[in-house]
Amino acid sequence: MTTFQWIMIGLATVVALPLVWRLIKDALGVMAPRPPKIVLPDRKDKEIDIETCDGLVDIVECWEHLTNSCEAHGMVQATAALRKIFPLFVIVEDADEEAE
Repeated sequence: MTTFQWIMIGLATVVALPLVWRLIKDALGVMAPRPPKIVLPDRKDKEIDIETCDGLVDIVECWEHLTNSCEAHGMVQATAALRKIFPLFVIVEDADEEAE
């Protein structure tokens, strides 16, 4: 074969290789099990971020969000620790009934 033919074969390989590689990768991906996707909990419309917790009301809101997230995931010890560390943030249901 001539040099020109070798150059053409090389260029064709360079052009076709990504397409063939994608087909092979997809075929192997079907055979191999994929890891399960991590499901994230629903977030509020407003992202709660450390940078947005600048006032007392925002800090209490962040604390409530953290406490509710711990309760939703069944982290009982973490919820108890949060309530022990920040006792003034805890809303006591009995006190609300007595106030009425």
